[in-house]
This record gives sequence, C-alpha cells and structure tokens, in this order.
Amino acid sequence: MIDVTQWKIFTIGDVFDLVSKYGDVENVRELSKGSTRYISTSKYNNGLYRRVTNIDYAVEKENCITVGIDGSFSVFYQPFPFIRTTNIAVLRSHKLNKYNALFLITIIRIAVSKYYYGVKLKSTDLLINTPLLLPTVNEKQPDWNFMTEYIRDMYIKLSKKYETSICAPTTSLDFTKWKRVKLTDIFDYRRGQRYIKENQIKGFHPYIASSEYNNGVDGYVSPSPRSVIFRDALTIANSGSRGVVFYHDGEFVASDHVTVLWLKSGEKLNKKRGLFLKPIIEKNAARYLFNKEINKKTILEIELFLPYNNNKPDWEFMEKYINTIPYSDKI
Repeated sequence: MIDVTQWKIFTIGDVFDLVSKYGDVENVRELSKGSTRYISTSKYNNGLYRRVTNIDYAVEKENCITVGIDGSFSVFYQPFPFIRTTNIAVLRSHKLNKYNALFLITIIRIAVSKYYYGVKLKSTDLLINTPLLLPTVNEKQPDWNFMTEYIRDMYIKLSKKYETSICAPTTSLDFTKWKRVKLTDIFDYRRGQRYIKENQIKGFHPYIASSEYNNGVDGYVSPSPRSVIFRDALTIANSGSRGVVFYHDGEFVASDHVTVLWLKSGEKLNKKRGLFLKPIIEKNAARYLFNKEINKKTILEIELFLPYNNNKPDWEFMEKYINTIPYSDKI
C-alpha cells in the first residue's frame, strides 16, 4: 500500500501546463470510415468511438489525457494523434509519459467522481480547480519521477511474472475428443423478468440487462417480490447486444432482455467453466441466430462444440485450460 501521508493537494491547473477545452467534431456520423482516431466521451475502449477520414478538423497530438466534460467523466491517456468531440477536454504537460499518465488518470477519475453524474465540467474554473492528492517533491511540485517509476515497476513485475505464460497454453486442444451438442442438452434456461426502472429500489443485487459492457450490469437493486434470484449462471442477451454472454458469480437479478443459463446436471457452474463456455456460446449463437431474437423457439437451434469425456462435458479439462491462460490467477 502506498504511504500518502506526505502527499499534497494540487489542482489540475497546477499540474498541467495546458487545459484545452472543446473539440470541434459535432456530428461524427458525417465522417466516413478512415484511419484517424475519433475520441468520444465513452467510458470504454479508451474513449475511441471509431476511426474516421478527417479533412476539416484539428488533430490533437498524442501524449495527453482526455477528460469527458459532459457528465460522463471519462478519463484516458491518449498515445496516438486524434480528433475529438466537442465535450472532450485535453490535459497536457511536458513531463507526461505513458507511465505517470496511468498513475494520474486513476487519481483524476477519483477526483471528478465527486461531481454528480450529468454535471457538466464546461466551466474552465471547475475543471482546472479540481483538487488532486499527489506525491510531492516539494510544496509546489508533484513527484513526476515517483509516479513514473511506480507504474514502470508494476510493468516490469508483471512482465517477469507472466513472460512464460504468455506463450500458447500448455493444455492442447485435441478436437477429436470434442462433441457437437444442443445448448439445451447442457443447460436449463429461463428468461429474466422486467423490472421497470421507475419501480427499482437500490440494493446489492446486480441487475443484468442486454448491454455488452460491464458484464451486463445495469445497476444494483433490491429484488422485487416477483423477482427470481439466480446464482452462479450465464446470461445471453436476447436483443440489443444479441448473443453476448456473461458469467455471473453469486446472486443476481435478470431483466427480460436476457436469458439465464444454468447446468441441467445440477452441478455448480463455477467461474472457470463459465469463462470457457462464454466465447463458445457467443460464436455458435451468432452462427445459428443471425438476425434473430433469442426466445424459447430460437434457443433450441443453438449447438455447441465442447470437449467431452465419458459421454459428458469435460469440466476438468475446461478448468485446466483456463488455468493456463495469462493472468488466470486473477480470476
């Protein structure tokens, strides 16, 4: 754990030489596909919305931090040139590099999280006066070297730890022992229930919807009297991000936009089994359900290709395979 007792408060304006506000792309749909990175206020994929052909807009140089000022508070380091939406501010410093930037974006995210979601940072004063708690060289200077070396050291440790495991998994895939079966031969299933947002009560159960992000979690609720509480199961999106599959460890509530899958055998579907099955179900669902919504009829069409042993799914093999993947010890 880092000792922060000697850290000092700086503002964003103290740390960054330039706070450049407002991009100039108002409607990205007017731009055709190309190679220029377009940065939006999305909290995902480093803010990259798409790559476009750019003729008219100013290109921002790389090595900077972008901040969503529309209430999303997305904060990312940008290692490549880009253009941006009107709701992205750019923070720069000649001392910034890819290591200390990763240290800083975590702190900036925490700092702006105090603002209510939806509050816009379009006041320059509000943005540049946002306080940051940082390691210091002295009262007036953040310790850029400490931030750089802290993250660089993490890189080195992780690289050494996983340099051997990044090679191909040691558990080979012998497909001669695999078998094609119906999804419904392996799983029981049930569609989730509608829980209207206006009626939802905040709680501790993840509410799973059809989003392809955040493991499908749309919020945390207290189950209604009608709610079915599921546990240790997969969900597959019926519509929206149709066919996207997530594993859920522990109890959760499912919306009517997903179907919940659990093992017909009654065995526990643990996390490693679930993670092995996720891409297989997604790929096969895409094959069988092209342009179809998942329902009681269409789910019967989905087939899976799975490792088998003694005429049943080889769960031991699936778990061992996941264990060979880099960073599997973090699961």
